[in-house]
Amino acid sequence: MRIPLEQLSQGVETPVEGEIDPKWGEDFHLNPEEMRLDSGGRYRGKLTRLGTTVLLMGEAEVIYRGVCGRCLKDIEFRQHIPMHSRILPGKTSFELEDNPEEDDGGSDVDYYYNGVVDVDRVVRDMVAVEIPQVLTCENPENCGPLPSVEGAAPEKSDAVDPRWAPLLKLKTKG
Repeated sequence: MRIPLEQLSQGVETPVEGEIDPKWGEDFHLNPEEMRLDSGGRYRGKLTRLGTTVLLMGEAEVIYRGVCGRCLKDIEFRQHIPMHSRILPGKTSFELEDNPEEDDGGSDVDYYYNGVVDVDRVVRDMVAVEIPQVLTCENPENCGPLPSVEGAAPEKSDAVDPRWAPLLKLKTKG
């Protein structure tokens, strides 16, 4: 969603909403065997123009599918990401050369260019920073016991985590 700055009235909240594109997963270099953005998700928020600054407030819901890092079951993981960003006019390379020490404004700052606010790009950048490193069942009580892997460990109460099983096989070969 691209909105020209001139369509945003001063101090008036403008509702925005859109889809999280599943193709963003490719941009994020997700390993599809571990985590995918099959159905993407949605975002809803409001843009408010204050002078040349635009504020974005809202929430994104991202839906990942993949393998739980604890129980190794296929799961759907829903992540709710609060969106709050100041969107400032972008600087040209000439302006940056004039003030190389200028503060970038922090992690909650993004930029618009040529008088157009690209809301999808701003949301995409927020989602990229919040990607979980490992998917896990949302409720640990529902996660269940670790699955057993045949030959992974001797019959003991302290069974080897199946994720380490391939290393155990290497150890027993030598």
